[in-house]
Amino acid sequence: MMEVLRMIPGVSRLPIASVEKYLLRQGWTKGTTTNPNAMVYEGPLWDVHGNPLTVVLPARKSLGDADRRIMDVVRTLAAIESKSPESVVEAMFHGGTRRRLVTGKVHSKVLPRSQVGKQVVSEV
Repeated sequence: MMEVLRMIPGVSRLPIASVEKYLLRQGWTKGTTTNPNAMVYEGPLWDVHGNPLTVVLPARKSLGDADRRIMDVVRTLAAIESKSPESVVEAMFHGGTRRRLVTGKVHSKVLPRSQVGKQVVSEV
């Protein structure tokens, strides 16, 4: 059975450039890809194996699944930042502020680079 995801208000009006600016302000860096329809960003957080977290953005809004891909990125950021998806979208629209990506507890399988190899995070 296919899961139906609730549309996050504002995503359909959100320019991809705003998402990119938000990612860069939060410490993500643009990676490389050979796919002309995608942009890859590597996060300032790493998994327990030392691999950077990544998100994939559509290269342009005209792609058929662009809004769904942006929603995936927003939901990922919301989970990492312990925020609601709506507050992430709001910050993307209004420029947001630069702040630490992880506040409080470290999420399972997500570590700041300085903690890779130093701390065991329990599996969920």
